[in-house]
Amino acid sequence: MKSSDLSERPEAIGTLTDLNTLPGLNVSEATAINDSGVVVGYSANFFGYPNPLQNVSAFLMNGGHLYDLPGMAEAHGINSWDLTVGFTGSALGAIYPNSINDNGDVVGQLYEVSGGHAGVLYNGQSSLQDLNTIVADPTWSLQNATGINNSGQICGSGLHNGLQFRGFLITPVFHPYFLAQPAKAISGK
Repeated sequence: MKSSDLSERPEAIGTLTDLNTLPGLNVSEATAINDSGVVVGYSANFFGYPNPLQNVSAFLMNGGHLYDLPGMAEAHGINSWDLTVGFTGSALGAIYPNSINDNGDVVGQLYEVSGGHAGVLYNGQSSLQDLNTIVADPTWSLQNATGINNSGQICGSGLHNGLQFRGFLITPVFHPYFLAQPAKAISGK
């Protein structure tokens, strides 16, 4: 089917909603949605390269209304309690949260001062944990954790065997309390 031949398109099975942008900005990206349909993301001004995004601001869309989230540049996760995670600015040594589950467990990426990256977990009960220390598999370098569900499964991306950029899924061995368990309680297969 040619993209220009609309007569061959299948019948619509849903509706598409343009979330628009925050006032004064010209692009937006929706990054997460919770079970209630509340959407978070960010708006910015796009000026092309080499400095494509400027004036970046996080938003929350609820009930057809777009709200600015002051103090946050990008929102990347929202749970069913409408708790939102995101970041402001960018600097080495910073942590960028990507996702939050209903237990308040947050995963994201640590930009190390040395220039490296590590996928991280914070469960509110202990210090920030590097996923590479939780899953003892020397063939992986877990660089970014992008999602965590209410069962404690964590997905993300990293280097496998030192050169293959791959997605990963960590599934807890002891469900759902693995976050309070010792590091040996998690399987990285």
